[in-house]
Amino acid sequence: MRMITAYKVMRIVATFGTIGGTKIDCLDGQERLLRWTAMYRATVLQSDVDVGHFPHNLHHVTAQAGHSESSVQESDIGLNSMEISLGDGSRFAILETHSLWNDHNQNTHHPDYILRVSVTALRESGYYDQNIVPLVALLNVVAVSVLTFQDSDFFHRALITLNIAFVEMSIRMTADSHLPSVGYQIRLQRTLPLWKCPSA
Repeated sequence: MRMITAYKVMRIVATFGTIGGTKIDCLDGQERLLRWTAMYRATVLQSDVDVGHFPHNLHHVTAQAGHSESSVQESDIGLNSMEISLGDGSRFAILETHSLWNDHNQNTHHPDYILRVSVTALRESGYYDQNIVPLVALLNVVAVSVLTFQDSDFFHRALITLNIAFVEMSIRMTADSHLPSVGYQIRLQRTLPLWKCPSA
């Protein structure tokens, strides 16, 4: 994410770092108009991400960047001359640019001017389609195969049913180890037989 920013980046959660150094360009020498360009790398955590359709899920990753009026109020830089925008070639789309009152200090009257951007992320599902989905399909086939047995040999049928149960549990545990650990069932887990061991 490449941004043209005037002072600082805020409200980016988790890890944050600068890529390389900043670049200052003189746009107008007579007006003393400068442009400060920097590149940042950040890890964004979002609490509203839903993986219910994993591995074919789509996410909208958002980030906020801006400068705080309270951090520059003692300098000669005016906020009206500051512009936060996306650099050329960025995959982010601008959602909105607005003023946000400081949530941490209710007594302050200095707004934070932010740029909120978003990028759409589609998960690459090739690994799961080739490895996990066939396991799920095999699991469902094995689960109903016991219905094809004859009723004449009860002991033999019960023994095969017990063996199938162990095979199903091992396949389920293998599949679950490659799936996200969340507090609800995702679509792949809902397609599995309900009588087997519960998912994590």
